[in-house]
Amino acid sequence: MRSLTFLIALACFAPAAAFAQQDLAQSDRHYEEGSRLYHEGEYSRAILELKAGYDLAAHPIFLVNIALAYAKLGNWAEAATWGDRAIREPGLDGDAAAQTGGRSRAWNLRDVSERLVAEVLETRSLVVSEPLPPLPPEPVPRSWGAIGWAGVVGAGTGILAIGGATAIGALLQDDRRAFEAAGAAGDEGEFLRLKDRIDSQQVLGRVLLFSGIGLVAVGGTLVLVDALTVETRVALTPAGPTLVGVVRW
Repeated sequence: MRSLTFLIALACFAPAAAFAQQDLAQSDRHYEEGSRLYHEGEYSRAILELKAGYDLAAHPIFLVNIALAYAKLGNWAEAATWGDRAIREPGLDGDAAAQTGGRSRAWNLRDVSERLVAEVLETRSLVVSEPLPPLPPEPVPRSWGAIGWAGVVGAGTGILAIGGATAIGALLQDDRRAFEAAGAAGDEGEFLRLKDRIDSQQVLGRVLLFSGIGLVAVGGTLVLVDALTVETRVALTPAGPTLVGVVRW
């Protein structure tokens, strides 16, 4: 009776084991094809092959290579997502996990900094390229008043601040490359130093950007108010008051 039970169990187990072997073999083929496509620069197709292989045999090495392919495409957000997923799953050795973790942090920082630079450039383009509304003709030619000059100075300072934010965004490129190299090399001290520097530069960039936008807006408003000031001359005669002097509305 025991022998019969064993034979029945063996008969049920054998097809399952055969299917598992087939899945592993098919997963290996997907991995080899994905690696070939990656080295040939076909990163999008490589990602599809690697994902198909991972679905058949879930091993984090597939996730690491998917992250690297996304990085080659310049999709830093997806690269960081797949890299983080790889180090959360068991199966990577210590060195591979540390290297992948460093790369993921570098990809995430690069994604954040590039989006900040794009935001700065877009905002600067909107602020600088759009001229102030045309000023209405003045009844009496005159120079700027105190309000107008304050607006000009404020708007000019704001444009300089926006330019400074743009310059900081451009300078971040070198720090990002050094940061990514430190993460890949496992140099924790340099990695942390560059991370703090990049974080502080990003904060300074945001402060300059939004301060500049505010100054340009306030300065433009002051210039417009000064331009719209109505000057009317009021004259006084014995018969009663007539227009002479200056009245500001």
